[in-house]
Amino acid sequence: MLVFYLAALENEGERRQFSELYTRYYCQMAAVAARYFPGDPASAEDAVHNAFLQVIKHFSKISEISRDEIPFWLVSIVKNESITLRRKHRRLVPLMDRAEPAAPGGEDYMLTVELIRQMPEAYRAALEMRFVEERSYQEIAQALGLSETAVKSRVSRGRTLLLRQLEEG
Repeated sequence: MLVFYLAALENEGERRQFSELYTRYYCQMAAVAARYFPGDPASAEDAVHNAFLQVIKHFSKISEISRDEIPFWLVSIVKNESITLRRKHRRLVPLMDRAEPAAPGGEDYMLTVELIRQMPEAYRAALEMRFVEERSYQEIAQALGLSETAVKSRVSRGRTLLLRQLEEG
């Protein structure tokens, strides 16, 4: 993997400096990411990979950071990447319109239900019927006295609001 990163850098001096950072701090960064993804080493590795990509993206700033602050800078980057990755995982699972819904009582299911219950009434009813009660768009339209098109629109807009809530939370 190191070779991949080195190819993204412009000159030999940057490659040498990055190689030193990678060798010296990889294990520390991997340990930090592992705390965010217990039992999921692939996601922890993704977070570390994303962190190193951020380091390369902002490599010109590394000269502005004192040698003592570099470990803190790297840990901060891997923490942020881990948090971002966890949010992506969390929002993708409960909001997928899947053939097999999340098991009632599971963490994803409960998070989705709680967020739906906090939605404005116009979206809440349609989302509850669709994702909690697993009703078809036609059944929801009949229950709410709306067209199927209106129901699909409310579900779509409600999903958008849920995604925003998950990003903020």
